[in-house]
Amino acid sequence: MNKQASYQLLVNRYQALALIITISYSLLTINCKAQGQDTSEWKDIRAKIVHEDFFLKYHPTAIHFILRANLEMQIKQFEAAIKDYTKTIELDAQNADAYNRRGKARACVKDYADAKVDFEKAVALNPNEQSYKDNLKLMQIRESIKH
Repeated sequence: MNKQASYQLLVNRYQALALIITISYSLLTINCKAQGQDTSEWKDIRAKIVHEDFFLKYHPTAIHFILRANLEMQIKQFEAAIKDYTKTIELDAQNADAYNRRGKARACVKDYADAKVDFEKAVALNPNEQSYKDNLKLMQIRESIKH
């Protein structure tokens, strides 16, 4: 295959990927409207999620999973965020931020016991981060009030 044919093949692939991303975004917008959600507020976030989906398809890394999870948290897709934070942890078990953020997501779905475990792990990995300690303390206070 000559250089021009190779170049044209590459251009065609990128055009096809751009079309797939555009269609995916359109389907997300339609889904939001069907659920009665304000698409104008979430428009940019959903576009960024599609962007991360693309990267994860071809290069699944901890950073892209955590970025997508952070976006999912912004639009209250807590279960999806938990899955992506879990995948981040599978790829990078020393990522204290992933544990902390997964703990927050778990707290949002009222899974307080697992949230506390995540906050404990985040503090164990990075004992100098005050926000991790604060989140753990909140879970401990919640636990003491409950009993």
